[in-house]
Amino acid sequence: MLTFRVVLILDIMITLSILILIIAFYMLYSTSKRMCMLISIPFEAVLQRHIKSVKIIGVCLLLLALISNCYTFGVTSGILFFCIGLMTFGSLIILLTPLRLLTYRSLIIFVLLSFTIEFIFHF
Repeated sequence: MLTFRVVLILDIMITLSILILIIAFYMLYSTSKRMCMLISIPFEAVLQRHIKSVKIIGVCLLLLALISNCYTFGVTSGILFFCIGLMTFGSLIILLTPLRLLTYRSLIIFVLLSFTIEFIFHF
C-alpha cells in the first residue's frame, strides 16, 4: 500500500512539474515588453500590474519544476527533461498565445488528459 502511494505521487509529480513549468513560462512571457497583451481574463491584468513580483514568482516556479524533475528522474535526466520541456512548452506558448489558441480550458484539458494517461499506463 505504501509503494502504491509513493508511485502514484511520483507519477503525479511529472504532470505537476510540467504544469508548473507551463505556468511559470507563461508568467514570464506575459511580463515581457514584446508581448502584446490582450486582457481577456482578470488574472492576466494582475500579471501586468505587478511585473516585478510576477517575474520573481515565475523564476521560483521554474526552479521548483527543475527541482521536482531532478527528484523524480535523477539529476542529469531531470535537467534534460526540464530543458526539453522548457523548449517544447515554451515554443508552444509563444506560438499559440497570439493566436488565442492557448486558453485555460485547453490547459485544463491537457492536464486532465495527462493525469489520465499516466494513471492508465502505469497500472
